Amino acid sequence: MDGLDLANSIWFAGDLDDPWVVSIAEALPRHSIRIDCPEDLPETWPIDRPTPSALVLHRTFLTATDAQRVVRLKARADRTPRVVLCRGLQALYVEVERWSRLVDVILSEATAAETVLRQALAIDRPLRPGPVAGARVVVVSSQFETRTTLSEVVQAGGFWVETVSDPLDVPLGSVIVWDVPVLEADWPGRLARLAKLGPVVALIGFADRATVRLARDQGASACLDWPCEVGDLLAVLDRVAKTRKDQGHEVPPVPFLKRTRDAGVSFPVA
Repeated sequence: MDGLDLANSIWFAGDLDDPWVVSIAEALPRHSIRIDCPEDLPETWPIDRPTPSALVLHRTFLTATDAQRVVRLKARADRTPRVVLCRGLQALYVEVERWSRLVDVILSEATAAETVLRQALAIDRPLRPGPVAGARVVVVSSQFETRTTLSEVVQAGGFWVETVSDPLDVPLGSVIVWDVPVLEADWPGRLARLAKLGPVVALIGFADRATVRLARDQGASACLDWPCEVGDLLAVLDRVAKTRKDQGHEVPPVPFLKRTRDAGVSFPVA
């Protein structure tokens, strides 16, 4: 399947009058099919097009009616699409649990635009043992376990990595992964200062639209839910590092992994 066929094999369904939803749709290939459905999903899916390889949905509420219509599409004879659900925060836990058996992956609407293409195409971002990616990544977190976990993931992804507990210790010119302390009132100002040192991938626990919007306004290059999938984090780092390199800001790597005492927390990278 060539690139154009692949793009046309993705459908996106959601409220296209909602700019946040449109930003998710725009993260997909340009020729993806968009279906405007601010309320229920279509009772009848387009019959003049083949079943898509991937169906990306944005749903503020997870209803039984919508679930039945997804089942109907998946039952079409030609093929079963991969289904990616971008859910609003209003969805109840019991509804999310029910839909988890129906779809392939569930993303938070707040950060879906960062990862929806990878998830729709089921792209596997392989690990690359050893620092081969070239970019220097600094992991920032006040929590030792989180620093250790993230540093192991980033290093396994092929980046040079060091860790610091205080954003004030971040060297100029690094790609920064920050475990954002969103319960601390001054985090937006700290993020703005970090963004002057290098591109920031902000990891936000229980991310919502308002928090992600604020992080973006303060200069974050990307925002992800924390915890997040290993592949999503590495793919975002690939993109951020490449953008920085293309802009002429490649930084020489640091030839060591900075570790502190009691290291050894592992992360499931398989």
